[in-house]
Amino acid sequence: MEKNKEKRMAEAIKLSKIGFFSYLFDGTILEIDQAAFDFFELEEIYENLESLKGKNIETLFHYKGEIGRLRRIIKEKRKVSNLEYTIRTLKGIDKWGIHNSYIFTDEETGKDAIQVCFYDITERKKQEEDKLALENRLRQSEKLQAIGQLAGGVAHDFNNQLTGIVGYADLLRYALQDNIELSHYVDNILIASKRSADLTNQLLAFARKGKYLSVEIDIHRTIMEVISLLQHFIDKRISLQEIFKANPSIINGDPTQIQNALLNLALNARDAMPKGGVLTFATKIIELDEIFCSSKVDKIVPGKYIEISIIDTGIGMPEETQKRIFEPFFTTKEVGKGTGMGLAAVYGTIKNHKGAIDVYSKINKGTTIKAYLPLASSVGEIKIEKIPESVTFDKKLKVLFVDDEDIVCDIGKEMLEMRGHSVSVCKDGKEAIETYKKNWQDIELVILDMVMPKLVGADTFHAMKEINPNVKVLLSSGYSITGEAQNLLDQGAQGFIQKPFTIEELTKSIAEIFPVGSFIQMSE
Repeated sequence: MEKNKEKRMAEAIKLSKIGFFSYLFDGTILEIDQAAFDFFELEEIYENLESLKGKNIETLFHYKGEIGRLRRIIKEKRKVSNLEYTIRTLKGIDKWGIHNSYIFTDEETGKDAIQVCFYDITERKKQEEDKLALENRLRQSEKLQAIGQLAGGVAHDFNNQLTGIVGYADLLRYALQDNIELSHYVDNILIASKRSADLTNQLLAFARKGKYLSVEIDIHRTIMEVISLLQHFIDKRISLQEIFKANPSIINGDPTQIQNALLNLALNARDAMPKGGVLTFATKIIELDEIFCSSKVDKIVPGKYIEISIIDTGIGMPEETQKRIFEPFFTTKEVGKGTGMGLAAVYGTIKNHKGAIDVYSKINKGTTIKAYLPLASSVGEIKIEKIPESVTFDKKLKVLFVDDEDIVCDIGKEMLEMRGHSVSVCKDGKEAIETYKKNWQDIELVILDMVMPKLVGADTFHAMKEINPNVKVLLSSGYSITGEAQNLLDQGAQGFIQKPFTIEELTKSIAEIFPVGSFIQMSE
């Protein structure tokens, strides 16, 4: 009866993951049970429990805390309760336990020894760590989303102001064609404005509100184009190599955005190798499962992806830097050496293409950045965009120009009138609807801002469509042609122009709305 009771107790202890072992203060093992044997994962190293007696406890595992801490505490307090500790087994696996111990006198040796009773909490700690990691990813994602909303709003508002700067500089350029010195000043204003517009486009890319085409792209060809560009301004001590295993290698997306993203990653890799090294571009097809996809806070869909790895042998980066590298304006470079927008734009581009991006780095061990982009479901002939030829527009229109920014209204009106159009201006959607309701038979074109107070562009467009189903609308925005703007184009809007724009760009956009016979194509 007593033996059955002991057997049941032993089985209960085994199931509870409670283990026991004892050792002298010099580390010599006196006794150890099966639970401790299993906890230390010794089954492939030692034959049985008996073979451990007389061994030193410190040879059974790698203690991750301060060596001798437990013995010091026990000497002072005679016992220890609920001490959490971490070890790494000889197999290299991390384990966690709750430690209870006390001093006793070993009968055989007459020496003080330590009796340990511990509880294995490895599974619980891993669950806690996984939960914490998920919470951290969620916080980081929310942080990036908040920054993205802010960045997108700043870029939109800044593009409105740039519309005035670019527009008036463009008008000056036409007015000063015969004055070489002043024309040079105006050209410099336009160059600076173009660079500012490029910066706002990077902000929009991070906010995932940048212009987005969807054509078939051969990733291998794009990488070779990036390598070709790199060879002109890369240190000769850096060797470039490619390992292309992806077959097929086609994705759907925006060729310019993808090329810029890969180039940005390559330039950062170059900067991480000031004394030279190896920069490798590698691709392969990978099947991303539900577990991997769900681990990404920005959820991606399980399926076949092209994994693009950009690997450098450079200086690496600390963990804190890895957490922040995709934030706008975060940079570790010297003042004047970088805007901190390159990798932020990369992040936005990959997300915009329904992909994911990971970074792996260790100090002095180099960095690997992996981008996962969905493999094209059907591969056909790769489409190459034709660059539109310059156009003039010979028809004089009655235009309703709708925008809530005074400077945009002013420059838009002047540009249109310079081309001979008759222009009415409205500062919000409600005023535009009333004006259109009264004069719709005379108004041939509406240039409509997407983001306005009182009534947004989409609602204004729908109201005008109810008045006249054939209304011709050119959409305008400080954002680019994604989201709501694309929906309106699908619903009948005739065109889109992003701010800031020049006279030539505005003329071209108008010309594309009307029949081919109504404008003259200039010869090359």
